[in-house]
Amino acid sequence: MAEKVVYPKLNAQILEGFATSCLTPYYDEASQFANFHREWWEICCSNDKFIAIAAPRGHSKSTTITISYALATVLFRERRYVLLVADTEAQAALFLGTIKQILYDSERIHQLFGLEKGPKGVVFEKDSETDQLTMRGRAYASQGKNRPTATAWAVAQRTSSRPGTW
Repeated sequence: MAEKVVYPKLNAQILEGFATSCLTPYYDEASQFANFHREWWEICCSNDKFIAIAAPRGHSKSTTITISYALATVLFRERRYVLLVADTEAQAALFLGTIKQILYDSERIHQLFGLEKGPKGVVFEKDSETDQLTMRGRAYASQGKNRPTATAWAVAQRTSSRPGTW
């Protein structure tokens, strides 16, 4: 029987280390994270049930939260479901596609989190005999009153009956 892996509770330090060591090759024009990125990560890791983060274009909201934080919550087993909200279905699909590509390509993530590439995508190793991670993703769009909105969702669900694939 495999020993259950215990992951640390996410905080800004862990997120910055994860993003720096695993994700910077996937960022356009990667640079050091700013203090406000750390503040955003602390807000995301807080015990508050609902949060909202707003910042002008060019402040790396998508990179810092949508990609880095969403990936970390799944890989560190903090969340079973991740909901991504975007302006359009195309943008939501792009976010999910980016996450999928990182999960598939990153040898560093494979090593750290026990992922393997299978014929149908990335396969998560079992944390124990009864604990396995399955990931799925899909982007949806709907028309709001003022403008189109889209929702993307990625699901990380524990199951014991089938291997996890994306």
